[in-house]
Amino acid sequence: MSPRNFFNPRLMNPYWGTISETEKQDWIEAAVLVPCLTVDGQDHLILTKRTEDVLHHKGQICFPGGACDPGDKSLWETALRETREELGLDPARVKFLKEMPRQYTPTGFRVTPFVGRIDAPAVWSPNPVEIAAVFSVPFSHLRDPANLRLLKKVYEGREFLDPHFIYEGHEIWGMTGRILCELFEINPY
Repeated sequence: MSPRNFFNPRLMNPYWGTISETEKQDWIEAAVLVPCLTVDGQDHLILTKRTEDVLHHKGQICFPGGACDPGDKSLWETALRETREELGLDPARVKFLKEMPRQYTPTGFRVTPFVGRIDAPAVWSPNPVEIAAVFSVPFSHLRDPANLRLLKKVYEGREFLDPHFIYEGHEIWGMTGRILCELFEINPY
């Protein structure tokens, strides 16, 4: 199965169990920024580690982002606003590259990822309530199949396969792992 097919929400049901259209409509609309940055001539992705104090996804490695606010004019604006709130990054420093296919989380979020390029040097001012750490991962590391493993998980009675990447002690999994597979067209299945 190609990564495009696996990550299509309609085709994830065999892995998550049956997710009704009604359930999907009740999920929270959200967006994340998949920030790219060139460091010493090598492309990197910026990731964050969430604190243990946040309401959702405590301690997880993720892209900056969050739920859509009523004042957001678009999901791109949601991703930029959340990135500013979490990392202190001025939205004017982010160049839109592409919108990726929507991802559904088993915790009830309907997330649209946006890939954006940030010009170096990048200076972060992480919100200490939300962000415990900010780090970058080289594209080359994420493309290497030796750094990926696939785990079978169960969440609220739904079984699914979850791609896990390891980088310098950080375990990158869940929706973030699926976005990475989609971005780099990796098919671990």
